Amino acid sequence: MGSDGMMGGSMMWGMGASSKTIGHVDTWTAWIDPANAAVIQAVDWLGNDAYAYFEGKGIDNGAASDAYWAAVERVRAVSQGKPVWTTETGWPITGSSIE
Repeated sequence: MGSDGMMGGSMMWGMGASSKTIGHVDTWTAWIDPANAAVIQAVDWLGNDAYAYFEGKGIDNGAASDAYWAAVERVRAVSQGKPVWTTETGWPITGSSIE
């Protein structure tokens, strides 16, 4: 932790960006993997990618929405109280269906 109380502070200070926060973007499945706990500890915020489509969830009956929010809550549970931002989500407009 840098002298400014932020992760990576001294490195960022040298770049003239010491007032900026440091985050990392990954899939929700990577965030909940205990092997990545050190990454969570090292950042100020977590960027969460969650695609219900790739889990085989359909749009009908809210299954995709439920899967998205379940992923967000699972990442929040391991975030050590740090903000969790949705950085990627959505639905492909072309390509094969996953069923």
